[in-house]
Amino acid sequence: MGAVLRSGAATADNNYRAVTETAARANQGPMGTVETSSRPKVEDSRQDATPGVIPDARGLMRLADLTRTWHTFRAIVATAAVVLGLPLGLIWQWSGGLLVAGLGALALPHAFLRRRGGPGSPMSIMLLDAALIGLAMVVIGMEPLGVWAPLLYMFAIPLLLLPWRRAVPVILYSAAWSTVAFVGFDVMQPATAVPEGTITAIVTVFFGGLTLALLGVVAHELERAHRDNERRLIYERALARCGQALLASTEERSIDVALEALLDAVPAQNIFVDRNFLDPDLGVCARVTHEIIRPGFEDLVDEEIWVEPEAPETVSRTVLPYSDMPTTYAALVAGEAAVLITSELTGAEREIYDEDGCLSELNIPINVMGEWVGSIGIADYVTERHWSDDDLQILHTTAAMIGAFWERNRAYQELQEVIRSKDEFLASISHEIRTPLTSVLGFSSLLHQDTNGLPVEAAEHVALISEQAQEVSDIVEDLLVAARADINSLRVVAQPVSLLEDAKKVLAARAEQTDHHIHIEGEELHAWADPSRVRQIIRCLVSNAVRYGGDRIEVHIRELEGRARLAVLDNGNGIPSEQQSQVFEAFHRAHTRDGRPQAIGLGLYVARHLARLMGGDLTYRQGQGLTVFELDLPVAVDHTARKGVPGENLSVID
Repeated sequence: MGAVLRSGAATADNNYRAVTETAARANQGPMGTVETSSRPKVEDSRQDATPGVIPDARGLMRLADLTRTWHTFRAIVATAAVVLGLPLGLIWQWSGGLLVAGLGALALPHAFLRRRGGPGSPMSIMLLDAALIGLAMVVIGMEPLGVWAPLLYMFAIPLLLLPWRRAVPVILYSAAWSTVAFVGFDVMQPATAVPEGTITAIVTVFFGGLTLALLGVVAHELERAHRDNERRLIYERALARCGQALLASTEERSIDVALEALLDAVPAQNIFVDRNFLDPDLGVCARVTHEIIRPGFEDLVDEEIWVEPEAPETVSRTVLPYSDMPTTYAALVAGEAAVLITSELTGAEREIYDEDGCLSELNIPINVMGEWVGSIGIADYVTERHWSDDDLQILHTTAAMIGAFWERNRAYQELQEVIRSKDEFLASISHEIRTPLTSVLGFSSLLHQDTNGLPVEAAEHVALISEQAQEVSDIVEDLLVAARADINSLRVVAQPVSLLEDAKKVLAARAEQTDHHIHIEGEELHAWADPSRVRQIIRCLVSNAVRYGGDRIEVHIRELEGRARLAVLDNGNGIPSEQQSQVFEAFHRAHTRDGRPQAIGLGLYVARHLARLMGGDLTYRQGQGLTVFELDLPVAVDHTARKGVPGENLSVID
């Protein structure tokens, strides 16, 4: 019924096979027990369809079907030998006729047994048939002209049913018996009142007809195999397009693209997807979420998703309770395919489908993490169709794809929520820690600046407290910036910034915490940036050089190509080449130094993020024995004219 209703909100087993095996115990749902024995079976409307294809060595035809046909022909040959041999022996008093009838009687039960699936090697059976047919030809005393028909039949069978390497011995064996029969014409003239030409004609027509019939069966099988392969190729292409659409994006629009691809392959005018929900008054209901109608059938198929003429921005969707659809519900809640033929439905369910105009429909449940959440279906408004196994299989596969798509999206949303909660927590806790930490840092700095009257050991403790408080303050500041950046709440306010002055301030604050002498050179250059963020970047680069660099550290400031550049250089070992691509990733640490606490790996990540937020960048390079981190920022043009101008909000997101 073209997407009128589909799935419920009940939980069902996600494993289709397990549910199918226990379907008799799975018909109890939220709406009570529903009798499902009247559900129509999935049948193939094609007269030539069979569930499985068993290709031969060349993969061209159904070998099982062709083998059964061959055993049928064997039974026909044996029956003909009995029917023709008995009159020749009894009426015309020819003992050779009785021998031929005996050979036929011997082969007949064997042929019927093999046709019903009895054991036996095809090659050994062919050798036996060649011996029996050859012996019959010898007994009859075939004319040379009549030998070719049985020989052709005995050649055709192994060529069609066996790989050529195994067929060759059978062909040679058959040729040997034909030669014996040919020679036997000269040495063993049969004593019979029946003209020899008549026997030759009968044998020629009989075996020639069998050979032609066998070739006709092969042609039919080849044609059927071609149709099946062509149809499966269409299905595989459709499934490939479905998978590509569902993997390429997380947007719900991807399902529409997948359904459009699928509609090109299935014999229906409408394809749809819907989701389950629980209505407080109606119970388990289905809401159509996606629908595609085959072009040219828009007037025949009732749309289940439409736009309100009075309010074009409002999209309405068909919603139906499963209490009105017991047949559909019973199948889907059990994890089975809901196969609906409108003429076989009753009650309200029949009325709904009659009103819609749908003649037949196939629905497959969609599961997400073991929970039945919706269904996918196809509907035919032209034919009362009995859906094929291929239709069922392609819909099952697509249902699994859509279920995986929804499951991936759900997991992604949950992960995003966890990350957001984590970032909000870090931002909150970092902010809360920063307030008392400021007091600790301030008072420890005052004590460290005036240690007169303190014992030497106490003065060292104060210096350690001041140093460690500064370290913690830097970590908290980096955590706060990183967390705010991840939740898009980080702001920078631009104004003219003297890179030289800010670099000196940072180095002065770090002077007592390091034994390194850091040299600054460059011109008075103003960048258009947030001064506090610039100092944070410089502090990160200098701390990184002190922690991991060599004994020579320099800060260079210059203007290049209309951009303000601040570079921090050191003569350390640098970053290993295999880790250089990760140097600006969060929580990545390229160095390990025994006996010294390691940084948390946020400094360079935060520094580059801030630089880009201010319209610049932070890069790394290595050469001539130096490791260089260079900050690039916009130049503050005519910054004196900007004095007194409120700061400019550069960006609120990364």
